Amino acid sequence: KVTEMDAECAECAGESTCGSHSWLSLDIGPGQGLVSLVLNVSGNVDVYPLNYSAPVIEWTSPDPLVSTTLGGVAMALGGAHFGIGEDYHVVISAFDGRGVVYESGPIAEYPHFTVTNFTHGRVAFESPEGQSDGHLALELRVAGQASNRVPFNYSAPSIELVAECKLVDGECTEVDLDEHGAVTRHTPLREGLQTAGGTVVAIIGHNFGVGSQALLFDGTEYDLGDTATGGANGIRSFSVTDDAASRFTVVSHELIQFVVPAGVGVNKTLVVRVGSMRSNEVVLSYAPPSISYVTPSQPSFPSDDTFEIHGLNFGFHGYSAAADFVDATVRIGDVACTGVELSSGSPELVWRATTDGDPYLWCQVPPRLVGEVWTSSLTVG
Repeated sequence: KVTEMDAECAECAGESTCGSHSWLSLDIGPGQGLVSLVLNVSGNVDVYPLNYSAPVIEWTSPDPLVSTTLGGVAMALGGAHFGIGEDYHVVISAFDGRGVVYESGPIAEYPHFTVTNFTHGRVAFESPEGQSDGHLALELRVAGQASNRVPFNYSAPSIELVAECKLVDGECTEVDLDEHGAVTRHTPLREGLQTAGGTVVAIIGHNFGVGSQALLFDGTEYDLGDTATGGANGIRSFSVTDDAASRFTVVSHELIQFVVPAGVGVNKTLVVRVGSMRSNEVVLSYAPPSISYVTPSQPSFPSDDTFEIHGLNFGFHGYSAAADFVDATVRIGDVACTGVELSSGSPELVWRATTDGDPYLWCQVPPRLVGEVWTSSLTVG
């Protein structure tokens, strides 16, 4: 009878095992997993299932569990029935349970991340380096028993700023990194991008991931392995031995080196993509034109009424202003210098290109009065 058994059990206080012909009182020690109670009386054996409770996660820190792609974020799980610190695995997998992404445990077989503290009710660990292309979930498996699953995710990439990057032996001299790849020093980008292409910039931010990265610049996506060719469109500040180098290089979780392609205009959007996760947008602008020399530099009117203007950032090799339905506007002093009118009567574009494809400006001024003084200022817009 239960009441009689309870009374007799009370007499066994302090003893690990106590009983009689019809009952047995046992003090079950710490343990875990699916076990059995084996009763052996002089060779007569009986086996009865006696399982420990499965682990239960009741809280997490942080809540929810979100890590940087660099990893190393201190995290903890709280709950009950976490076991005795043997034969356990902290498992991160796809939220639908298909496929283990990261796994750790007490032995070197599971090296992805480190468990720093383990008790029956609390597990502390540092998040693994990685990234997520979709929602992940974390669970604790103890001796074959799995806990409930809690959400776990990596943060999306983010861009803080774009900085100067002069490459020496493939490294930005204006950017310093610590042993973890975190940016400790940088020089903000001071000038616009060269329209001829080849400006190298440092993209500084967070969570640039461990793979499947891409850059989206001015609507064009560049993948890892895409190259920036040498020559007028290419890598003017790179020290390379061949005619091609990577369009962008992921140096660390906080730094990407990007060789900007040729182009024109302002407010060109830049986005970092890691898997399917996209960063915020930042905008970059190409540098305004600057004049190197004008031919003729000392015109004699009325015979000299056309000018060739050469300089930087007038476009790029092979660029066609006509294809983009744009043209340059030039003023010499307060006088507009417009497209040259040929014998056909229709004016040409001011924006021109040499037979080699290099851009320059060609324009014509209206007749001037003899002795009229011209100012030396010239504006290209």
